[in-house]
Amino acid sequence: MRLAITLAAVVVAAAPAAAKPLPKEIKSVIKNDAPFIEWRGVTVPLGDRDWKTLNDKVKKVELSDDGTSIVVTFMPCMLDDEDTLVVPLARIEAHVENNLGMQVHVKKKYDDAIAHFAIAAARDPETPVFATNLLSAQSMANKLDDADKTIDAYGAKNPAWFAWRLAVDPELANVKARPRALAIATAKKRGRAKLVDLNEEVVYSPLAGGLVGATIYDGGGMIAAASFAISDLATGRQLLRLPLSEACTEGAESPFPCDKKALAANARNAKIVAELIAALGFDRVGAKWIDFSEASEKHAAKLAKAKIDANEPPYKVAFVPGGVALYVRHGNNCMGEGLPHTLGAAAAR
Repeated sequence: MRLAITLAAVVVAAAPAAAKPLPKEIKSVIKNDAPFIEWRGVTVPLGDRDWKTLNDKVKKVELSDDGTSIVVTFMPCMLDDEDTLVVPLARIEAHVENNLGMQVHVKKKYDDAIAHFAIAAARDPETPVFATNLLSAQSMANKLDDADKTIDAYGAKNPAWFAWRLAVDPELANVKARPRALAIATAKKRGRAKLVDLNEEVVYSPLAGGLVGATIYDGGGMIAAASFAISDLATGRQLLRLPLSEACTEGAESPFPCDKKALAANARNAKIVAELIAALGFDRVGAKWIDFSEASEKHAAKLAKAKIDANEPPYKVAFVPGGVALYVRHGNNCMGEGLPHTLGAAAAR
């Protein structure tokens, strides 16, 4: 288990939000150019924004007037114009509870951990790590009926995440073969797509109303690290992003050769991704990436059904049953450094 990653989305407000000083029990600190909150003895990040890469400068951190959000005022890209970032206080509370839960979980105080993780999952149900941390504590405490209820409550929102954690987390061994876990995170038929199919194609699974999977890159440079991403047609959200290969290539003649550590990591990552593809029922459906400009000429009707915004078009698209996969490149930051790409999706029924 022991996951402390941040998946929470944040909302950027174009206009300054009304705010007031933070209460005494909550402190804001800056670490590596990024804002953090200190609360109840733990330190948690303010959302998932990559402050250092984006070269943003934090000016102040306050509480919203209604007391429901943390408001960060910053100068984007070192410019003079101010912008604000609004993060729901419930999301911060969820991260605090998750950290407190992890502290007691590693001490095998599973009942105490369950109490903290349950609050975290309830405060921020959109961040699946809190729910699977709760599931791990319930599994280790052998509270399997409660584990079933956790899967029922949160599993359908992110089957890709649950399938990955069930596949790789030894603490979930008690629940991975239970009917609830199998139903939510395992397709009726194992997928037949292979890693080699991801070179130029999008793979598709009918699980959870339709999932798309593809290789995406970190952006920038002559060679970039690759990841396997899964997005949901129903919501368009990128549900999961797993490392696939590091920014190197095999072979002695390569200008960016992989060392032994990178080769071992690539092999380990490939094994995890291959099993996830099979477990979630991903198959080839002939969905090859094509440039958006070409797609807008040849497949205008399909794009219109998917309500793709032509003013902010994706780099490439691929047509899958019931929708469209979107390869989104986010360009460079103000220092000219490439930003990570993402996988989007849109239903077109």
